[in-house]
Amino acid sequence: MISRPALLPAAWLLAVLAACKPLDSPQTMDANPDTDVAPAVVSGSNYTSITNAAPVPRGFRPFASSSIWNRRLPENPKHVDDASTALVRVYARNSSRTVFSTLADNFLRDCSDDSCSGIGGSYPLYVAAETDPAVTVDCAQAVYGCSLDAFSQTVKSIPGTFRIPPNARPGCLDNTRCGDRNYSVLQPNGDLLELYGCTPHRNWQSGDAIGGSMCRPFSGAALTNVVTGNGYNGGTITGGDSFISLMATYNEVVPRGARISHALEVRLTCSKGVVYPGLPLVECPQGTGLPSGALIHLKLSHKEIDALVTNGTYTPQMRPFLYALHDYGAYFLDTGGGSDQAFYDDASPRIEDATPWLRNGGTNPWIPWFRAQGAVLWRGGGTPLWSFRVNLYRPIASSLQVVSSCYALGTCSDSVPPVEERTPSRTGG
Repeated sequence: MISRPALLPAAWLLAVLAACKPLDSPQTMDANPDTDVAPAVVSGSNYTSITNAAPVPRGFRPFASSSIWNRRLPENPKHVDDASTALVRVYARNSSRTVFSTLADNFLRDCSDDSCSGIGGSYPLYVAAETDPAVTVDCAQAVYGCSLDAFSQTVKSIPGTFRIPPNARPGCLDNTRCGDRNYSVLQPNGDLLELYGCTPHRNWQSGDAIGGSMCRPFSGAALTNVVTGNGYNGGTITGGDSFISLMATYNEVVPRGARISHALEVRLTCSKGVVYPGLPLVECPQGTGLPSGALIHLKLSHKEIDALVTNGTYTPQMRPFLYALHDYGAYFLDTGGGSDQAFYDDASPRIEDATPWLRNGGTNPWIPWFRAQGAVLWRGGGTPLWSFRVNLYRPIASSLQVVSSCYALGTCSDSVPPVEERTPSRTGG
């Protein structure tokens, strides 16, 4: 099995954050920016409401409820990997910061694609229309191959044609500056084509071939369906997960009562070994490390998490991430580089990328949420973006544990069966 290359360290961003001070008067965010207060069924079927100019709607959760990314953990899991638990606590104690970044509204207005490289570790989601260019995929030119919704199987071809918006671009445009070049394209029928390592040199046109007239060669492709599929791949684009499966969307984080109804992804500096559903990654030079595929769980209950918010250990904005760590856990499926055993600084967890909104006439609604946490605007060379950092993992180090892979398989004695979930009502606060 081929190990995927590590993301580039974001040393430039950390240096900027260290040198800058928060804004004197951060903008107050609207606690409930929309007026829809009725609970909504959490489902991939809601994809028909997605547009390229705004965040995905409340209630959209890709893939079948039986997908391992959507499986809820029991309140107190019985099957724990003690050796890996000791290691993940070392990683957490060695971690000093988690960096959150989002594009500034002037991303395209004030610079060209040549001078703005984007944000590493970001996975934009585009929606294709029936009138968009029709393209094909040449898997023979894919470095890591192509896959069809399977962990262990790759395919020699992905037949058929796929629609892609002419202006679709990855979140990172230059892998020498910001890491992997990834994006997903949602088809009119709910299929999801995901591309790794493909930066087109012009707008897409009908008749283009990925790996032919565009992106020759490219890193990999995967095909699944957001309604009926599982969002798996055999290492062709990521360490097993769909690009959009484990990202926290704007509407899962920002509005009042928001809730993340799926597992998260965390990135560590290095790994050792593999457990289901992981794939081989960059290994730790120390000879010990957390296995790729490890499912990390936060033992703290919602009430105990609320207490950490009340006493100032965390801001209220971190509550949805901490709740998700308890309810669903976080999978370790990618590395970011470095010799220290720690949680990687960037994209750990990942949030919804603003690239499609800004490329299609929208604005970035993440910005008030960022400013409310003292984010700084980096206005120097390269990409204009808002960033802030928090110490997300060290305060909860002693409450983290790694649970058995039987929870990913759904075979533990206390595994929670898939159930229909709904977003919480916002009526009354």
